[in-house]
Amino acid sequence: MAVVHILKQKGSDVVTVKPSDTVQTIVDLLARHRIGAVVVIDAKGGIAGIVSERDVVRAMAGNASGVLAKTASDIMTAKVRTCGLGDTESDLIALMTENRIRHLPVMSE
Repeated sequence: MAVVHILKQKGSDVVTVKPSDTVQTIVDLLARHRIGAVVVIDAKGGIAGIVSERDVVRAMAGNASGVLAKTASDIMTAKVRTCGLGDTESDLIALMTENRIRHLPVMSE
């Protein structure tokens, strides 16, 4: 099944943040929307990065104090893997397994 068909069933809403948004804001959004990641959008509307629950945990490891005041740009993964509407489930499984990631923003072609 292609990504385009998956999105028709699942929906295509994407929760985004700015690089300057705090980790507190991100954690609140993750909880409110019951999601595992937010996409960080730069001033031009492009993808600057992604912040996942794993990124938050990594930032807190060893020294949790002050993490909630840090910004998205402080903890985000800047090298974002993406997929396209025509990619198949098997393409996604391979990409996610190979790169040990759980979230793939979908880019329209």
